[in-house]
Amino acid sequence: HSFPTRRSSDLGLHFSPSVPTDAPLVFLSRVEEIKGAHWAIEIARRTGNRLIIAGNHSDSGPEGRYWHEKIVPEIGRDGVEYVGPVDDVQKDRLLGGAKAMVVPIRWNEPFGIVFAESLACGTPVISCPTGALPEIVRPGIEGFLIESVEQGCDAVAKLGTIDRAACRRRAEEHFSAHAVVARTSTATGRATTTTRTAGQQCPHPEEVAKRPSRRVGTSTVRIAILRDAGTGQAGRNSAQPRAAMAAR
Repeated sequence: HSFPTRRSSDLGLHFSPSVPTDAPLVFLSRVEEIKGAHWAIEIARRTGNRLIIAGNHSDSGPEGRYWHEKIVPEIGRDGVEYVGPVDDVQKDRLLGGAKAMVVPIRWNEPFGIVFAESLACGTPVISCPTGALPEIVRPGIEGFLIESVEQGCDAVAKLGTIDRAACRRRAEEHFSAHAVVARTSTATGRATTTTRTAGQQCPHPEEVAKRPSRRVGTSTVRIAILRDAGTGQAGRNSAQPRAAMAAR
């Protein structure tokens, strides 16, 4: 398919204002149990949608067993396709051409950059109300936060109520480089006031913006900044052991 797109040099991702009615759902993440790939498969099957799974997977240990026992038998059935890991160009096209990204995480993920990338493409997100997701996705506006497969099916049925332009605006206003730097300047200004009171010096916002960054997907983001992009819930959750959260 060919999708109408508009590119933002800031976000680095193409915006797809619309997709065909037969556009697939997409699961884009590491394929492991705590990312909810099995839920995504079941949601796609029950709603009669194709599902494209993209991402790495393990071949050993508990996650290897999950891959071989829960996912591999489903590939090639009922419209479920596995395309493996994708590069930035492939990710851009995959997300932009999706009806929704369905990654129903089962742990308190501190900040999943792929959710912001999905919104940047205009693609609604269906996930769970854990970790930083409530800070990224507002239910009924940029997607839906679910707590069961049944709710996931209901969310898919309501995708027509989501404005893809609103998803893009959310990404531009909260996760673009401009928005992140502006938020950093404000936060650093507050920190400067506090530390000066104590007789210390705090780096200038421009100095903070020049610090080393990491490239994630097609967007360059300041990881330390994004980690505190929301209300702080993400930072609190990140301190919890991953194994303990996965067991919940």
